Formats: sequence, structure tokens, C-alpha cells
Amino acid sequence: LPGAVTVSQAAGGVYINGANGPQSKVLSATVTDGNGALVADPSDGQGHSWDNVQFQITGPAGSDAKLTAINAAGVSQTGTTVVTSTHSGVASVSFQAGSQQGPVQVKATVDRGDNNVDNQIQDPISATTVVVVSDGKLYSLALTSPSVNAIHAFDTTIATLNFDTGTYGLILTVQGTDRQGNPPTPTTIRFGSIDAPQTNFAFDISGGQGDPTEGGTTFSAPDGHFVTAGGGAGPGDSLVVFGKTEHGAPAGNADLESAVKISSVVSQTQLTVASAFNFNDTTGATVNNGPVLPYVVGRSTMGNVTATATTNSFGTASTILTYPVSALGRAVAFWGQGDGADNVNGSVRTVTDATLGRYPGIAPATIVISPNPIPGNVTLEVDVCVFDAKQNPLPGIALSFSFANLGFGSGTVDGLGSGTVPQGTGPVPAYPV
Repeated sequence: LPGAVTVSQAAGGVYINGANGPQSKVLSATVTDGNGALVADPSDGQGHSWDNVQFQITGPAGSDAKLTAINAAGVSQTGTTVVTSTHSGVASVSFQAGSQQGPVQVKATVDRGDNNVDNQIQDPISATTVVVVSDGKLYSLALTSPSVNAIHAFDTTIATLNFDTGTYGLILTVQGTDRQGNPPTPTTIRFGSIDAPQTNFAFDISGGQGDPTEGGTTFSAPDGHFVTAGGGAGPGDSLVVFGKTEHGAPAGNADLESAVKISSVVSQTQLTVASAFNFNDTTGATVNNGPVLPYVVGRSTMGNVTATATTNSFGTASTILTYPVSALGRAVAFWGQGDGADNVNGSVRTVTDATLGRYPGIAPATIVISPNPIPGNVTLEVDVCVFDAKQNPLPGIALSFSFANLGFGSGTVDGLGSGTVPQGTGPVPAYPV
């Protein structure tokens, strides 16, 4: 007799009718007895079988999803309640999505009284699973953090000799989901990056008071210097707006995260862009929080990225950002972007995730200090050099320091016994302290 039932579902998303994705999935109930063994197949051994599992859609009210199953008599059923029998302790049905999005609860019930659901259920045991039905349209996008294995050096072979080309490649991956959390149906993702103009490893045209016009093509920033900073911005440059809290923006602006082309520079504090910003209306009403968003303006002069990729069945898409080793440590902004569902204003919503970083070297890094050990009772220059695994110097690296094996002595850098060097490594492979 049944002692327990558990319900599982096949991997992957399920989508509404009309979506370009799977519109059904298999649900399975595993039935075990009081000792944890799989229940025997419901049959008397003389050609008579019966159903011992009932599947039922229990919510939400009005759901148009359906279940399909073959009962013990070999008859196909479709509806919100179906019955079937276990084979080697497992019974399966097909969940069929309708036209409604959202979570759908499906309950599997067995009869502890006689392992038979055809003659009314006397002593029910049940378990429930939730199938999330969605539209498959891109709703959110997240750049995943590259691992140390995501960077590789490009080499070339001429005759029998192998040469380092002095170019690195960083694998960029985005994870997309639709509004219900399922992977979107195959979606084209556009990638991009900018790394200029900048001074001392920081972007020249940037600020924290960006104000994109919701649903419009105007961008203003009271702290902008769009005409003069770094030689000024121009048509064809990119504007990256950071709207998410993890990128330093106040809450309530995630829909305004953007990467758009500049069509004209109106003034020091105003730009027009080639494509409209989102309406920031994911709640159903447009929200305007004013000039509060971080932003960067520029172009790519060192790195390049494969322009597009398509999401796979897991919702991920990847590309490679390539750059010369001479760009190591240089600031870079990169992004992934795709077109999502129509929003409440009838416009296509653009989904973007952007981030700021630096062109990285290949792990592991090494630090070389000279002189080492440091002689006592003198004030002298100490050179600290940071290299990546291929011995390329890494500029722009913040160094922390402390002293060891001092015995009864003491040491200081800029009057401190430990802490952080006030500036990063320089553009040459040594930083005097």
C-alpha cells in the first residue's frame, strides 16, 4: 500500500500557446510503500489493472491549463483531473499550457486504503508541484561574473614556432529570464563596450546625475561636460546609463539601465540619443526619479566584442571581448542587451545589463618587491611590481601593504604601518613607494 508520494517535473520551461517554445512538459509521481520501496504495479496478475494515481490542477481558479494521461484501460484523458497507473512505482502525465501566464499548482493523490483511485479515495496522500507558465519574452538580463578561466591569450603558429600575439580574450556571458523566471525563447543579445576617453584609468565623460527622459530620446545631466571633457562626445558614441542598485543607482530605476548611441550633443549637459529609453513603468505607471543615475559616455579604441549571440535553452548567451595587453588595467564598460516584451505603453521594452570594470590580466598574478628584505635604519624607495601569469605588467592596481619579521623594529609607508598605497600601480611595471 502507498506510504508516500512525491511529484517531479521535467527540466526546462513551459510556455503559453503561441510562444516559440515548449508548450507542454511531463510531470511524474513516484509512489513508495511504508518501507520506502516502490509500490507494485496495480494489477491482479490476471489481466485486470486499475488506476492508483490521480493528478489534478488545483489552482489558480480559472486556469486554462490541462493534463493529459493514459489510464489503466488504455484510454486517453484530457482535463483538469486525470487518473493513471504506476509502472515500477512511477506514474506520468503531460501538462499542457494554455494562454495564461503564471504558476499552476498540480496535485498528485494516491489512496493509502487500497492503492486504487478508481473506486473513490478513502485515505488520501498527496503532493503538489508548481509549473510556471510564461510567455518566453526577455524580461531581465544579467552579466555573469567571469571566472579566472574566462580569460585566454591568443597565440598563432608560423611554420613550427608559436608566438604570443599580445591579445587577450575575455568571455562575457549573460543570463536571461522571462517575467516568470523561465529561460526566454531564443533571443538575440547585442553586446558592446567602451574604453575611451579616460585619464588615469578613469572615464573622462562620466557622472552620477544622469536623467534619461522616460520614453524619450533626451538625456540630461547637471554634472555633464559633454562638449569639453576628454575632447567631447560626438554622434556615434555610446551612452551607458546604470539604473540598477548593484551598479550604484537608487532603487526604482532598473528599467532605465541602457546602452544607446548618441545622435547629437546639444550642450554641456544634454544629449539626444538614437533610440528611446524605456518608460520605467514596470509597475504600470511611469516613474521619474530625476537626475540620480550614474552614466558613462565614450567609444571603444582598444577592445572589440563579437556583436551578437543568441540565448540557448538555459537562457544564456556568450561572446568574447578582445583587447591588447597594452590595455591591461584600463577602465572598460561593457553590456549585453536584447528586446523584450511590449510594455504597457505599446513600445518594445529594451532589456540591458551593463557593468564597469578593467581589462584584466590572466591569473594568477605575482608581486615582486625590491629590495627584499628591506635594510633597517634608512628611508628608501621600494619598487612594487605586479604582473599577470604571462608576465605582463598590471597598471591601475590598488596595493595594500604591511610589514613582517620586524623583530623589535617598525616600518611605515607615508606614515602608516599598514593600509593601502594611496594610488594604484602606474603605467610602467613598477610603482615607487
